[in-house]
Amino acid sequence: MARLLYSDGISELLQFDITDQIDGITQSFNTSSSMNQDSLRVYYNGIRQSPDDISFNSSTSFSLSFVPQVGDYLFIDYVVG
Repeated sequence: MARLLYSDGISELLQFDITDQIDGITQSFNTSSSMNQDSLRVYYNGIRQSPDDISFNSSTSFSLSFVPQVGDYLFIDYVVG
C-alpha cells in the first residue's frame, strides 16, 4: 500500500514498502505504477542509496548494484509518472 508523502494537485510523491520482494537472490524490483525515474529514492535499511547504485529496467522496474538479504528492509519513494 502506498503512503502519500506529497501532492501539489498535479503530481504525487508516494512511498512504498517493497521489503516483501527481497529474497536474498534478486537485484531487480518492481513498482506498482509507472515512476518518474528522476524521482526514485531507495532506502535500504533506512539509508538512502546513491543514484549510482540504481539502474532502470523499465518504467515499473529497477535494479540495485547489490543484493538485499532476507531480513533487510527496502522502501522506495517516487513521483508517479
